[in-house]
Amino acid sequence: MKTYLAALRQFDPVQQEKALIILQDDARWRELDSTSAITLGVVDAKRAVSSAKIAVELTYSPAMKADIEKRWLQRAVDESFNDLVLQPKIVALTLASFKPTFELDERATVEAQNRAADVIVQNEVQVEYRKN
Repeated sequence: MKTYLAALRQFDPVQQEKALIILQDDARWRELDSTSAITLGVVDAKRAVSSAKIAVELTYSPAMKADIEKRWLQRAVDESFNDLVLQPKIVALTLASFKPTFELDERATVEAQNRAADVIVQNEVQVEYRKN
């Protein structure tokens, strides 16, 4: 059971499609409308904090229970829960108590938007002249 729970929490920046990133419903929809990638603050098993970009399409929200259930059932199979009766029960227990795994940080979002706007403004005023 511990390996199953650890597998659900695991985030590998190289294999992002295996991660189960659950955002709040409104935050996910907002991100889908505005951007193609989000930056996550990730804490690893050694408590080291890093950031990683992930495509918004690879995230889920609580409203997507059927999709999440499929992913969790696959994880239950992958984690050697060979008992076919036990697998759906474990997934059902997990679904009954799950919540978003990441929260939107409004302050960090605004800061990132401001930094991006500064870069755009600086690039607009720079003019390159080619050498003849």
